[in-house]
Amino acid sequence: MPHIAVTGTKGKSTVTRIVQHILMSKGHSVFGEYGNDGSFVDGKRDFQFRSADQYFSRKEAKDADFIVSEATSYVLGLDVYDDFPIDVGVFTGFEELEHTELYESADLYMADKKKIFGRLAPEGVVFVNRDSHYYDKIVDSVKQKYITFGEHEDSDVLVKNISVSMGKTSFDLIDQEKNAYSITSCLYGVFNVMNIVAAFLACKELGLNPDHILSGIDSFPGLKGRNNVYHIVDTNTIVVIDYAHTSDSLKYQLEFLKENKGTRKLISLFGCGGNKTPEKRPEMGAVAAKFCDYIILTNDNPRDEDPRQIIHDILTGIDSLSSIEVILDREEAIKRTLSNFHNSLLLIAGKGNEHETEILGTFIPSNDFNTINNWLMQNSYSVRGYFDYLD
Repeated sequence: MPHIAVTGTKGKSTVTRIVQHILMSKGHSVFGEYGNDGSFVDGKRDFQFRSADQYFSRKEAKDADFIVSEATSYVLGLDVYDDFPIDVGVFTGFEELEHTELYESADLYMADKKKIFGRLAPEGVVFVNRDSHYYDKIVDSVKQKYITFGEHEDSDVLVKNISVSMGKTSFDLIDQEKNAYSITSCLYGVFNVMNIVAAFLACKELGLNPDHILSGIDSFPGLKGRNNVYHIVDTNTIVVIDYAHTSDSLKYQLEFLKENKGTRKLISLFGCGGNKTPEKRPEMGAVAAKFCDYIILTNDNPRDEDPRQIIHDILTGIDSLSSIEVILDREEAIKRTLSNFHNSLLLIAGKGNEHETEILGTFIPSNDFNTINNWLMQNSYSVRGYFDYLD
């Protein structure tokens, strides 16, 4: 069965789920290995998170028409791909300030990401984001076949005429054969354009009809925990829930939201995970301070670290503390912010659709969606524009 695998610091989940949706929309059976999200059979979670060395060990992997996997740097270093070589790979991009708790240098992290090229089947190909700041390092010394995509004029597949709003993204794509495609999606933001392009190219490489691919992209409702939008009618507040947990991801979100906030105040609510990449904390603070009118700092997953130290680290990147509030209890922070700030655009970042908060080895039930829904019911408020996102 054909195997599509996606690596890169950001975008893996979005690309794999778009591909899954496109394939399933044409009646194909799909087995997905999606890292922390678990194993999926035809879009339904079959098995919760398990150790990476158990990738593809389920019987359903051998029975599916297609396999789709998130190829994390760690998984690529294992032998799980030996029996399931990659026919179509995607390299979405790279951020050096990620997983510094695991790697002594960005070069070592990059080296593990680049193992996707060595996991290819004999006729396999990797689609590489030409717009990545680290493009030269990604393809340096690579002998396997790769095809580039992006707005960069040297891209093999060129992206043009990007138009984005809160409810729609559209752009044109010119492939290697000079075929032109107009693509539309409900996913917002320039940062999602390349995820959509990667999914389109992967499916086209597998021989799917381009019209079927375009239809699948257009009907993809989005992935729960990524760019999910509520419009609370009673308070005229727009709430966005997103997994953004790096300075780049936070910047992409806030930059777009500031351009589209209208008269609303832009507020961000986030924290940083414990035992992971402390270097990114002040950078995330600096990004939030640059774009936001107000910042709420709260818990993410403190793990074994003191939550107050994590907040302190974030604050070191912020010059003025006049428009910042610290509320460690995340549920309380969300509810209080929703109650206090009307006519606002609120980004709740960092945990997406996670269902637990880890503190000193204890896992406490916690979900940003549930917190908002409970607050809405308590206040009898109505919501407009909330979609049934994929799990």
